[in-house]
Amino acid sequence: MASDPYAWSWNAEALVAIPAISLAYLLALRRYPANAWRTFCFASAVVLLLAVTITPLETIALEYLLSIHLLQNVVLAEWAPALVVLAIPPALAATLPRWLRRRRDGVGALEPASSTPSPAEARRLDEELARFEG
Repeated sequence: MASDPYAWSWNAEALVAIPAISLAYLLALRRYPANAWRTFCFASAVVLLLAVTITPLETIALEYLLSIHLLQNVVLAEWAPALVVLAIPPALAATLPRWLRRRRDGVGALEPASSTPSPAEARRLDEELARFEG
């Protein structure tokens, strides 16, 4: 017998992770203030995440309709992450590790695979590889 399609799914992962992420964002806002539209983007992401993880949409997605399940996937994999990225204050983004940022000329921070390292860099990489393998 199928469960009630209108039952709320008290997903423990969502009920722990989403408030934790929200708290982390609020703490980050104390140090790196953001515009109102960035805060709205984050709040929208939180609402979308809660909507697809604890409301009856979760029950319907898991037990009744594939289309709702696919909508849930789109929200979890595309819409909410995009809104979270838009919500990051520029001052906070500037503190990210260099390899995560893009260079000013628009090219990715990682060098192409075809570039050859300098001799000193090649020796250092060889030494690291020997330590790793050895």
